[in-house]
Amino acid sequence: MNSKKLKENNQGILEENNKSKNLLVTFGGINSGLSMPVFEFYNSIKEIHCDKIFIRDLFQAWYQFGCDLEFDSKQKILEYLKSKIDYGNYEKICFCGNSMGGFASIYFGTILNVKSIIAFSPQTFINKFNRLIYFDFRWRKHISKIHSSDKKFAKTNLDLKSHLKSSNNYFSDIDIYYDGSVRLDKIHASRLKRIRGVRLINLAGGHAVVKKLRDKNRLTPIFQSKLN
Repeated sequence: MNSKKLKENNQGILEENNKSKNLLVTFGGINSGLSMPVFEFYNSIKEIHCDKIFIRDLFQAWYQFGCDLEFDSKQKILEYLKSKIDYGNYEKICFCGNSMGGFASIYFGTILNVKSIIAFSPQTFINKFNRLIYFDFRWRKHISKIHSSDKKFAKTNLDLKSHLKSSNNYFSDIDIYYDGSVRLDKIHASRLKRIRGVRLINLAGGHAVVKKLRDKNRLTPIFQSKLN
């Protein structure tokens, strides 16, 4: 897909079938003021030969309402991904995401039992209680949409620690990259320190640690290591 078609795309999911036995699924983060959220990692992984699925949340609500009008619930995203995984009969699968996308990669990846999950500076909770006690008031406008909606969300939907502790059958390896000098990113990552499968990697780079890795040409090798 060329850059023009990519910009004109108004869907939440983009597929790239390269007839590979490996699959890389990326989840986009918050749009940072852009009119349309981008398909994150598209350029960073273009040289990696594998099947690819790019997902972005057009609702900007931590995928609690799905990702677009067609896939308008978490369950529909899960069903879509499961069908692709089952049909592809993949040997290796990696889910990844940055910030809000990191939250989604851990949530969806452990439900689907994918082997490798990579999360960069992820939020690990968006529930009111934890945001209050940790003084996390980022993205108030976006997160308030979740709590003010008519939908009822289980605790495990809004808190990854509760989600992972209540999930007894996942075998995922979960690598979390974060900058420990960023107070809130450290809190979000450290809460999962003793959770099965979680490995914390503390790197400099602020909340945008993924960009630091990209600029140092270290991002692509991280993905390749999970697919080789």
